[in-house]
Amino acid sequence: MLSGIFLAKFDMKKGNVIEWQQDCQDFPNLEFKSLPSGIHEQDDDVVNFTVFKDPNTYENGLLQGVAYFKQNSFDTLDDSGQVDRSKILMYSLGILTEDTLLDEQYTSALEKLLSDWLAAGELHSFDTFIQYYKEQKTGGITRRSMTEYVPYWMEQLGPLIFPIWKSCLLNEKILVLIPFGCSFETCSALCYFLHLVSNSSSVQETQLLFTIGTFDVDSMLKGTCGYIACTSDEILTLNDKLYDKLIKIPGDVENATVQFLTNTNELIKGTPHELELFQISEKKGISDLSEPLTWSQFFMDSFYFLGTIGFIKPPYHNHIAVIDQVSIQPVLSYFKKRTQILHDILQTIASEGSTTLSPMELNMMDLDCFSKQDYEFIEKISSKWFNKTIHVTTNMKSFC
Repeated sequence: MLSGIFLAKFDMKKGNVIEWQQDCQDFPNLEFKSLPSGIHEQDDDVVNFTVFKDPNTYENGLLQGVAYFKQNSFDTLDDSGQVDRSKILMYSLGILTEDTLLDEQYTSALEKLLSDWLAAGELHSFDTFIQYYKEQKTGGITRRSMTEYVPYWMEQLGPLIFPIWKSCLLNEKILVLIPFGCSFETCSALCYFLHLVSNSSSVQETQLLFTIGTFDVDSMLKGTCGYIACTSDEILTLNDKLYDKLIKIPGDVENATVQFLTNTNELIKGTPHELELFQISEKKGISDLSEPLTWSQFFMDSFYFLGTIGFIKPPYHNHIAVIDQVSIQPVLSYFKKRTQILHDILQTIASEGSTTLSPMELNMMDLDCFSKQDYEFIEKISSKWFNKTIHVTTNMKSFC
């Protein structure tokens, strides 16, 4: 059920403004949430965000929001290649809902509504928006589901998915920095994917905020629980109280890779054990005459093998299947199993009154028995889950 609908506009003189709305008057900054900085680099895009049900107290939970953005500035170039500013149209049509956001359902409807409205040219008539809000129906071509971006992000993150997963378990505040010119829809899909991974177990709950900006600083500083969010406002990364970890997405730079950083700008990498998986995927191939498997395909194959005991192959191994049909469930099942194994082993150790475990016991949790990063992770996660710090012993006898 929808809770509100609005149309935001970028006005050349006034900046971001709310052009029209129904039942959204109590929610400030919607014009900034739906038109974040940097979005003008896209012809069209999708922005996911959240708002507090009570903006005054930041309590009573969140409403989910999604807006479809469309502009025409790239179609208004004059003979000299300059944009005719008098003809620029930049709009975002958005909705608020208490439901768990079915992004592809709402964005398909918003895309059709806004595109048809702009094509009609009657920019002061909002009848079609009003009718949609009353009927709460959808139409048009279905846009890509957020889960369909999983293979792309698996390829981009590589072994970094493991330290990111561990940060999610620690319920840390994770911020994704959107580079100049990158799609907000694509980065929101990353947030959604990490949210599903972090909440694949009932052990912990991480808040999904989607797109945030400078206007969210006050509420972010007052919040205490972990979150996953993305922003194009790089200035937010200068405040180390806003986040614990930063995922820095590369822009249009050749050979640039995703960076995972602490709030003190220290680079985090996968452990040697995690990197080994990546190296295996690069070496593995069908034959000398074929290209090696990509990291994402190797990862997806592994998830399917673990999740189905090898009986079911991923759908892209069927010639008639397409990559968009790949299910995210094996990925979530994989992390759920790893989380549950980690939790059960540490719970047993804690209940027995022990405060130490050997490095070799980390193998049982599929962690790196030589990694200081995983030693520290065990201390933090045991303290968080059981209010008891379990240390990894480092004497050489424990390796035997």
